[in-house]
Amino acid sequence: MIRAIIFDVDGVLIDSHDANILFFKRLIRAFGYKVPTQRILEKGHAMPLIDLIRLMTKEKSEERARWILDHWADKVKYPSRMVRSVRGTAATLRRLEGKYRLAIVTNRIMEGRSMMYDIGSIARHFDIVVSFGDYRRPKPYPDPLLVAAKRLGIPPSECVYVGDLSVDKKAAYNAGMKFICFAGSKGAHPRSRYTVKEFPKLEEAISKIGG
Repeated sequence: MIRAIIFDVDGVLIDSHDANILFFKRLIRAFGYKVPTQRILEKGHAMPLIDLIRLMTKEKSEERARWILDHWADKVKYPSRMVRSVRGTAATLRRLEGKYRLAIVTNRIMEGRSMMYDIGSIARHFDIVVSFGDYRRPKPYPDPLLVAAKRLGIPPSECVYVGDLSVDKKAAYNAGMKFICFAGSKGAHPRSRYTVKEFPKLEEAISKIGG
């Protein structure tokens, strides 16, 4: 029986692909580094920002990467106007919140001084948000999802995680959760028994899993 649905943000609740790529380029230039290859920029979608900073700068010291993480907001503005909502998100969340506990788990910074973006009007549908800084090891480790399950007070086996990347799938399985692949945005999506391309189709997928 599924009692909770946990969502990734990038590529699931919002389409932030183009905004993120532009932000990564602005960030690396602002601190005097050369813009990396497109392949590295694309990898950033699946990484915590501090890990991406270390990859892009090739700095061996975590201290330098941490400094950039703490100060990027002074130099770089995230292009939030480029972020697009996924069609059907709000209406689907309104229906789901009456049946399940809803949560967010992401490797991104979601709040505080260094906010990359917010999730606007849909934020009110979620019981909790687990983001960078709330756990020790990021996805694909299960830590973020296990933190969410603990805060919800629901066993991982009764949760389903909705994501769009292989790290999301691995994190779900490592946490003992079911996984739904949302393949409605850009990128290479992991193969999954339960895959949806439109947000309203989530309800049907969850019912097949056991919700």
